[in-house]
Amino acid sequence: MIFCYKIVSFISLTISKVVLQMSCLYNIINIFMDIVAFYKKSFCLSRLPANNHLLTNLLLHD
Repeated sequence: MIFCYKIVSFISLTISKVVLQMSCLYNIINIFMDIVAFYKKSFCLSRLPANNHLLTNLLLHD
């Protein structure tokens, strides 16, 4: 009975560690994607002619 409990607790601990690492990795990827998207927008906006408001609005509101 104690042995079985140890196995179950070990498995649940391992799963929780993996989930924690995955969520941490997911957050890092999200932050990275946000940064990439921000730089893409900035780059595109800096290359646009000043009178092209429609395209600017499309880029800002995606």
